[in-house]
Amino acid sequence: MVLVALALGACERGPKPGGEAQAGERDPGLDLGGVRASAVDGLEAAARDPAVASSLGLAARLEDPAVEAAVARLLARVAKDPELARASEQLFARLEHSAATRAALVDYARQNPELDVAAISEGFVGFVDERLTRPELAARLEQGLRAELRATDVVLAPVLIAEAGGAATIAEGVVARLEDPSFEASARERLGRESQALQARLERRLADPARAGELLVGLRATLASEAAALALAEIIDLERSAELLAEALTRALADEQVRARSEQLFTLALVQPFDALAFDDALRALLAEPVVALEAAALLSALAREPAVRTRVARLSALYVDQAGFDAQLLDALD
Repeated sequence: MVLVALALGACERGPKPGGEAQAGERDPGLDLGGVRASAVDGLEAAARDPAVASSLGLAARLEDPAVEAAVARLLARVAKDPELARASEQLFARLEHSAATRAALVDYARQNPELDVAAISEGFVGFVDERLTRPELAARLEQGLRAELRATDVVLAPVLIAEAGGAATIAEGVVARLEDPSFEASARERLGRESQALQARLERRLADPARAGELLVGLRATLASEAAALALAEIIDLERSAELLAEALTRALADEQVRARSEQLFTLALVQPFDALAFDDALRALLAEPVVALEAAALLSALAREPAVRTRVARLSALYVDQAGFDAQLLDALD
């Protein structure tokens, strides 16, 4: 038993610097395929850690001017989708016959007793439009949507790293480093010279979400760059992005609970005086509907499968692994 314990301890420590394989034995070298697979597993698991995901700052990129301009173009294209237009018309028809619209009509008629029925019908459209476009309402809507977007790091990070292939590109960077004789020598100096023991350590440590998370956090600087904002804007500008969003919105509007929540929001938008807190609550309730979360997740997953999206994610990930400091970050994560 003592001999077994000593042998296990020697395997974990690896031969001391300068030690070589026994005479007559050939060092098999590293199985880089195994290293690559372990790195992918660890990075994908790390991206699902809320703390790591939040540290990447992906959601903050959505407020970049170039990205916001791309979003405006996206919404303009989505509004032209015929299926979504039909679904929207059905919702508007429901809102036109709602209690809120009838109450607003009565309010308008009371404020303008001198108008006849024809004049009331004509002026009522402008009356409703004025209430729905109030600056305070637009401000609350923008504020509420931005607050929701700022909380999406925990959703966006797994999509970028796991589903869109970011982990695979970073793992390729790890393998490329180990193929470099100088870096491999540094790794062996720190982790052990014998390949079999080094292989085990590399796979175990790269598959560890905590260690992989240390490596992944270094991606933040790349994601904060102008190149990242440009890549995100390009993804949003893809025609496929508009198609997928229109399809998701059309399906969401078919949900009865979503239509009911939309009617509640419409009612609060028409009420005078405007109740900002109640409007905020109604907006959060709409966005928290299960079908909204389901469609958002499906949309992101579908985008992650698009070749044009994966190309841009690979490009960003390559920028990270090609930077000068990646070697030190990788060694620190492995040490």
